[in-house]
Order: sequence, then C-alpha cells, then structure tokens
Amino acid sequence: MLLTADESRANEYDALWQQFVLSTPELATEVEHIRKLRMRPAVAETLVMQERPIDYPRPTYRHHRGEYLQPKEEVTPAPPEILHPWPADLPKNRLGFAHWLMSPQDPLTARVVVNRQWAAFFGRGIVATVDDFGMQGSPPDHPELLDWLAVTFMTYGHWSLKQLHRRIVTSAAYRQSSVHRPDSVAVDPENRLLTFFMPRVRLEAEIVRDSHLASVADDVCLIRSMHTDQFNHAPAQIFMNTGFSQPGWPSLGSWLLYGLGSETRELPSFVVMSTGDGISGGTALWSSGFLPTVYTGVQFRSQGDPILDVSSPNGVSESLQHQTISLINQLNRHRLAQVADPEIATRIASFEMAAQLQISAPELMDLSSETEETLNLYGKIQHAGRSFA
Repeated sequence: MLLTADESRANEYDALWQQFVLSTPELATEVEHIRKLRMRPAVAETLVMQERPIDYPRPTYRHHRGEYLQPKEEVTPAPPEILHPWPADLPKNRLGFAHWLMSPQDPLTARVVVNRQWAAFFGRGIVATVDDFGMQGSPPDHPELLDWLAVTFMTYGHWSLKQLHRRIVTSAAYRQSSVHRPDSVAVDPENRLLTFFMPRVRLEAEIVRDSHLASVADDVCLIRSMHTDQFNHAPAQIFMNTGFSQPGWPSLGSWLLYGLGSETRELPSFVVMSTGDGISGGTALWSSGFLPTVYTGVQFRSQGDPILDVSSPNGVSESLQHQTISLINQLNRHRLAQVADPEIATRIASFEMAAQLQISAPELMDLSSETEETLNLYGKIQHAGRSFA
C-alpha cells in the first residue's frame, strides 16, 4: 500500500524506514551485526510465580472439615489475633507480609532467629524446642538473655547475622574451658546453665562438609557436564549406579560382570561394601535388574557373618547339609531340563557359589592373621567391630 506523507503517521514511517534499511544489500554486514545484538542471550530459564494484582485477589474459602468440595465462608489475608496487628498502610500481599514479619513490633521473628543461631553454636537453644515456640514448646532457660539478644539483633545489629555471631563467640559462655568437671553433671545434667561446654556438638554435618570443601576447593575436580534432575538421595544414587532413576535396571557392577566374566569360581565376583546405617538406594544399587540374578552383587554385612548364611545353621550337621543341597540340586536340574528357565540356572549357580563360599569365605574374611601394619591401613576394622567397608 502506498501512502502519502500526509496520510502516514510517524511510527509507520519509522517502521518502513527500518525495514528498508535492514533489507538493503549494501548494508548486509552491518545488518547481520545488529541482528546478532538483538538476539536473546543463551541463559538458563526457569519458571517464576507472578502474584495477582492487589485489586484482583483469588477468593479463598474455609472448607468444611477440610473437604475442598464444600467451601463455606470467604476468608481474607490477616495475621493471627494473638500477634501484633497488620498495619493499615501495608498492602495485603507478599511484600506486605515481609514488612509485617520483620516489624519491630513482632516479638517472635528475632527470637526464633537468635535461638537457632544459639543452638548452632552451643548444641542447645535457649528455648530447647527450636522448632516450637508455642504452647507445647519448652520455656526459655534464660528469658532475659533471649530478649536482650533479640532486641540488639533488631536495633543495634540491623538484622546482621555476622554481628550476632561475633557477639556469641566473644561471650564468656562460649570462651569457657571445655574441660570436664566432676561436679558439673550433678549440678547441671542437661547443661541448661552452660556449666560445661561441649565443642563436639557445635557444628552440624552440613557446616562441617562446607568447611572441609572450602579447604580443598582448589584440589577438587568439578565436572559440570555431569548433572541430573533427581534431587532426592535414593533416586540420585540409583541413577548414578544404573543410569536410570527408577529401580529395575542392571547396575554398573552387574554389567561389568556380565561383559567381562569372572576369574574365580569360589568367591563372588561382584561384592558390595557399605558403611554407616545403610544406603538410601538400597539393593537397587547393586541389582542385576533384568539380567540373570547371578550377576547381582554380594553384600558384605556389618554384623554376624560377613556374607549372609555363609555358616551352617545351628543343629545342622555337615553331612545333613550336604545331602539336602544335593537333593535340591538334583530337583533344580531336573526342572531346568523341563522348562529351561534361566532363573533356575541362576538358582543352581547361587547354591554352588554358596557351597564354595562356605569353604573359601571364612578364611578370606578372617583378619586375625593380618599384621598390625595391615590392620592400621584399614583403620583396625576388626578391633573396632566395624564393617569390612
């Protein structure tokens, strides 16, 4: 469409002029540079939540007996009446809630923060129930101290955790000796009065981890190409060992045993050694998945026999056990010849492995003949009663 100068508006004229300039062959190099500058940068994107306008809130109702299909009277945003009132000049949105929560008239926020920091340093808060300041919580051991720390934290400290930490670590309570006194337990068994100090309870596991990581940060190899969207321990461990977050897939050890085979027929080729109270992923971490179960890892136990059922049950003689295993072996082989089920073949191999383990494993697991130097390399696991891991 052709327009005269009188008919076209200024913005239409500018749009036509820009299109003409960008399509001119003589300016192709400059136009390409401009288009690259206009491209959106390659940055990671994430979902965000946008709050509704103040004049258009979502209606909220009280649900009868918690049933969402039975809404009753409409409710509006408001704090509990037992706490300080909502200022009239604050909007009833998230920003207003933040101002109300950090208000000097709020007696709770500063006390909770101070109490949590005190518990991090001393192992016990001024209020023992750190997560409960209500009617079922414990009363403060030193209410005046809690009030003073909360007020100074808000006013003089301007909500600065650094100043609060400095005030705590420079106090006489924190700097006192940790030498145990015989009369301290009798006078103050729960250490409510801080008559004795126990440095071993000061730091949480995550703080110790971060402190150690900071000390070896220059020696740590960080591989940014390895990542996962699994945020729970168990699925992440299963994903790391099998390549999938769901159980049912062969583990790395099972694949290695399946592909490379084994050099021994008397001992398990794929063993599992774990420490602590257990692993979040459980047996799925060393499972054979859809492969025959003969490729499943054999776990070394922390208590009793290192390998489950490696010893004969009480009251079962060697001859009786041999006769029983021979009969079971004959029945299994007869059934295998009929149906050719690979699980039966796995069961036969497991029984044969178990019989061989009863001969070889006790000698392998016996550490009494090891030298003191060897035991020191493993942290004297036999003397400490720990697992073989």
